[in-house]
Amino acid sequence: MAKNDSDSTWVAWVLMIGIGIYWYQSSSETEASEAYDRGYSDGFAAGYNTACEIRSTMIAGDWEIENYSKGYAYGHDAGIRQCNLDRANRAEI
Repeated sequence: MAKNDSDSTWVAWVLMIGIGIYWYQSSSETEASEAYDRGYSDGFAAGYNTACEIRSTMIAGDWEIENYSKGYAYGHDAGIRQCNLDRANRAEI
């Protein structure tokens, strides 16, 4: 009976460690995705507002977070393209 107790304790520890690793990985991926999304949103607003000469834009500016910076760069380009597209569409009317 003592051997079964130690086996089940060992299995419980392995399961807890596995669940902990899974939770840590999934929370890290979520944080990275959220940082990218924040960066993209900030970049889009800044790019659009600057290109369309609307106003300056307050952003989070989390430049030390790699995914924020990547999202910002893509969002900024997309915001400029959208401004140019909106201008072209207004000119056609």
